[in-house]
Amino acid sequence: MHKQPLISVIIPCLNEAGTVERLLDQLLEQSNTQLEVIVVDNGSEDGTLKVLQVYTKKGVKVVSGIERGVSRARNAGAQIASGKLLLFLNANTLLVTGFVSKMLKTLTDEPDFKLAAVAYKAQTKNTLFKVLVYVAQAYQRIMFYVARKLLIPGAVVVSVSRCS
Repeated sequence: MHKQPLISVIIPCLNEAGTVERLLDQLLEQSNTQLEVIVVDNGSEDGTLKVLQVYTKKGVKVVSGIERGVSRARNAGAQIASGKLLLFLNANTLLVTGFVSKMLKTLTDEPDFKLAAVAYKAQTKNTLFKVLVYVAQAYQRIMFYVARKLLIPGAVVVSVSRCS
């Protein structure tokens, strides 16, 4: 009998051949083995499904045939997820070493959380792009702390048991 995974990682994909592999490799290298990885292909036309078939042999679940739209893809992944926590990542995300362990420690320190957004950093030499990412994050923080409106970037953790 398999133990219920603690974390279901849900990754919407649209034409991500050449990028999603890095994220999947990083997830499969995490020291926490309580991960369920679900990739939802959203109608890719670039060979993404062929790439994903390699990862099904490594335990990654792949869903396809979903009507296009990132929200539809996330919802389709969430419907088949069995983890206590849902972690939504974009396919072009790169994780820091030990991401899952660090995330779990942080969430353990905050036992009443229902939703957590993950900070992100632009890995580029393009100064304009770095400035845009900084401004977007500042705007998200201002809207949350001042206006109490939650704006969620691509990487989000949801506590299923506390939201049901």
